[in-house]
Amino acid sequence: MNKILPALVLLFCACTDNPVAYTDVATPKLVTRSNDTAVFERGIRAWPEAAYNTNGGIRIEWYSLEDVGGFSVYRTDMTDSASGLPVGFERIAKFRIGETDEDTAYVDTLIERNRRYFYSVRAFDRSVRELEGSSSDTADFLMEDPIRLINPGQSVEFGQPVNFRWTGSPGYSVIRVYEVVNKVSETIGRPVWVYGANIASFSDPNFVYDADNRALPLIKGNKYRWRITRVSPGKSRGAASPWRSFTVE
Repeated sequence: MNKILPALVLLFCACTDNPVAYTDVATPKLVTRSNDTAVFERGIRAWPEAAYNTNGGIRIEWYSLEDVGGFSVYRTDMTDSASGLPVGFERIAKFRIGETDEDTAYVDTLIERNRRYFYSVRAFDRSVRELEGSSSDTADFLMEDPIRLINPGQSVEFGQPVNFRWTGSPGYSVIRVYEVVNKVSETIGRPVWVYGANIASFSDPNFVYDADNRALPLIKGNKYRWRITRVSPGKSRGAASPWRSFTVE
């Protein structure tokens, strides 16, 4: 599988949250968030490629549409006091088909930790006016405090236990380890271990490789990439570490 790159955004703006919806423009549908231990995640989530900055990033995805000019992404952090529904959406990004690496995804890095954000997407047509259709369904996410990886370092000894350690709040955490198919670009290939468990330790959160006896053997000379995701099951909140790599020697 190719290494995934975050979507680039060409235009940022704050626009009215209730633009006129043109019925002849198709309505996007957001991709449903995958389960917490999915091998390859989908839907709204903390994005590891953005975890190198202070706050990280929230990634949303939607299904492709035919015969549209592009998409606008809307966001709010406000809800109606009576209904609890999100209100006050503002446009935070707009991009045309073919102008970004991905036409059906967006990574929002202009966020604050521990604040819940709601997102929706509108498609616009190919006319000069770029008329927008109706809003998609909404998805929400709250970014928790960051995860910082500690070890292993750049190499591990073949045949010896591998202990993955990190810092951050305890909670339900998931580790994902993938083979690297290109050592220069560090493009990931097949998964060798995906495992989730509740971490109670504040001082030393860690996983030992193959704790569930379901991991593939680590091969001498191979390079691997790994990361940690902390999730709150059923609450659409969490955090993701950046990637880290190691070679088995």
